[in-house]
Amino acid sequence: MIRTAVTEDLQLQVLRGRAPHNADESALIHGTVTQIERYASGVTILRICVEQGCKFAYKPGQYIEVKASDGRFRCFSLATSCLHEGCIELHIRRVADGLFSDRTVRGIERGDVLSWRGPFGDFGLHSDTVSKCAVFLCTGTGFAPVRAIVEEAFSRGWTRPMSLYWGGRTEDDLYMRDVVHSWTRTHGNFQFIPVLSRVGTDADAPRRTRVHEAVLHDFASFADVDVYACGAPAMVATAREALSSQRGLREEAFFADPFGATAPACATASNNVDVAQIKVNGIAYAAPLNESLLGALRCRGVAIPSVCGGRGACGTCLVEIDAASRARLPPPSRDERELLECLPEATDCSRLACQIRVDASTSGLALSVP
Repeated sequence: MIRTAVTEDLQLQVLRGRAPHNADESALIHGTVTQIERYASGVTILRICVEQGCKFAYKPGQYIEVKASDGRFRCFSLATSCLHEGCIELHIRRVADGLFSDRTVRGIERGDVLSWRGPFGDFGLHSDTVSKCAVFLCTGTGFAPVRAIVEEAFSRGWTRPMSLYWGGRTEDDLYMRDVVHSWTRTHGNFQFIPVLSRVGTDADAPRRTRVHEAVLHDFASFADVDVYACGAPAMVATAREALSSQRGLREEAFFADPFGATAPACATASNNVDVAQIKVNGIAYAAPLNESLLGALRCRGVAIPSVCGGRGACGTCLVEIDAASRARLPPPSRDERELLECLPEATDCSRLACQIRVDASTSGLALSVP
């Protein structure tokens, strides 16, 4: 008997985008789990065959929204460049006590059914600058959409130099490194640079640093380089700022999931709009009341990433609330708390900016944006 897997509290790694590629974004696609691979790093790879009769197509780099048992949707990037034998592939990182990524994935079986909508997003290969180098940066399961995009480049016969910097704590976090090493043997224009933050024993991974620091070391200039980044929002934000300020990377040459979304609409500041004074990274901003903190600050030019349009579904609008300011805020809702628990970079001071409402009580709030 085929049973439907419970799909709650998915670990979100690559979340972004707007317009669906399929015409009807509300139509659910169904698929059956046909293959399960588990890695020592806590990553599970699911191969899911699309139900016969369902029309489903996507572009490498896009993601789908998987329907949870409570009716909410969670997002995963597709990890291959096209449907392989009618199947998609999802990479899921285990989160301790996560109802889906831990408990359900541990018990998932072949024959279980998942439902999703999409695909969504505009993260993908840009081929209009074929003479430039391409650098891919990723951490953890941020490798999933990068894999799809690199495979697409190979299928198009790209001859431009391509470098992949994949970061993790230990060798186990680079769970498909054998696949990437095979690319280096097959494609002379591709190189793989593993980057580890903890000491390990793998002779093929000599870099003991952070991903963006390895890239800064290897490139004197990014004036003629395209960069594709995916992974923890903090890594993507840090890489973007460092490569722009220190290596001359142009804004239009940086392609990344967390920065693909449109800023939410907000009221225009004027003398008739009540505001709250909010300090971000030591700089004071006049934020209009009755806005989400995310919308209010982005309208003031504060670069807070958000890929789900402020729905509290992606976890990319992470901010750190100053200890003295935390008492000004109501506690996070259950949904926000559960999502924060899934984010490896979150701390006890972390909140989602889209879930905080600016009102008179927030005036004087102090926070930092990673």
